[in-house]
Amino acid sequence: MNDDPNRPPSPPATRPLTATEIEALAVRVAEALEGAPLGPALHVLATRVPQLLHDGHVVRAIGPGVRTARAGAAAAPGERSDGSAGATDAVPFDPDAYGPWEAPVYSADTRHIRWLHEVLTAGRFRRVLEIGCFEGRSTTALLDAGRAGRVDEVHLCEPNPRAGLQRVLTRFEPGVRVTLHCEPSEAVLGRDGRWDLVYVDGDHTVATVRAETALLLRAGVPAVFAHDTSAHGRHAHCEGPQFLKAAFQAAGYWTLEDSLFRPGEQTDRGMFFATSRVDLYEIALRAYRRHCTAPV
Repeated sequence: MNDDPNRPPSPPATRPLTATEIEALAVRVAEALEGAPLGPALHVLATRVPQLLHDGHVVRAIGPGVRTARAGAAAAPGERSDGSAGATDAVPFDPDAYGPWEAPVYSADTRHIRWLHEVLTAGRFRRVLEIGCFEGRSTTALLDAGRAGRVDEVHLCEPNPRAGLQRVLTRFEPGVRVTLHCEPSEAVLGRDGRWDLVYVDGDHTVATVRAETALLLRAGVPAVFAHDTSAHGRHAHCEGPQFLKAAFQAAGYWTLEDSLFRPGEQTDRGMFFATSRVDLYEIALRAYRRHCTAPV
């Protein structure tokens, strides 16, 4: 029994899903999303599975008495109100130290890259994969965690590496164990599912993201970040990520999303986190509170 009011309730048992279960889940998610705007569609889905959606802030699963974590929420024991677990504030990670970038608008926002970076540097993810690197701006979070010894293997899936990505990789050599996969994500995930964390920000078409989602669920990957999960309807060609978000919610994972509108940022596109483990959820929640509930 959970007597700690700041600890999330226990989820349904999460395990690698079978192909049959994934297909049934995919049909249910697709039916809920078909022909409806993003917000109402996800609320329809929420009536079919034990989920709670909260204003595009934190989205989180699990049964009666479900609660949301939000700005100003009470701190957990041993944790400061900013979610820093009592640690001295460090200099925030700066992906732009590895620029300049030709098109930073296509990357995740700085606060979201910092959220990803802090989770990676917790030391719980030894083998990580980024799907879709573009110029390498978000890739710097994975590489920096590797250089710090918090990640053992960094794998990058980018079928068409740009010059910016090659420059970033050179900046981090030597000292980081990196494998660049110049092939489609479905080939990488189909061959190897032994990931501790996967960050998905590649091809946003429904067909591709649906295939990625099925492979991630089938492999039982314990932690997933995904970008642009609330961008459909606001930005072109972003239909796929909403499917991933809905599927992980329906599968019973603990989930967080920051998709708030902030002037001068594009955080309304959405940065989403899903995990099957409470310890990883708590790590992500602390980092979320630090980076997504305060100015950059």
